[in-house]
Amino acid sequence: MLDRGRRHRRDHDRRLADLDDEERTFWQRAEAEGEQSLNQDFQEVAEWVESGMPDLDALSADDHHIVVQALTEAVSAGPAGSCTSLAIDRRTNGRC
Repeated sequence: MLDRGRRHRRDHDRRLADLDDEERTFWQRAEAEGEQSLNQDFQEVAEWVESGMPDLDALSADDHHIVVQALTEAVSAGPAGSCTSLAIDRRTNGRC
């Protein structure tokens, strides 16, 4: 029987293996660099949202408005609220 620490590490490694390369790199960097890394990523997302997310050209005007509105609300919670929402979403989808 695996001890709790080894079980946790095994489960952690399995979750990372289920992610695509970009997501895995993001989470590994966040683990290694900690909160500062997440705050930097959050700031980049917040700036992109505030700019109106101009690179979402493939969306219709109505869909673009909905996405901008939803993400504006999401980033208003700040980095901690945003990360909490992301974690909840991952758990809900069975990926965390």
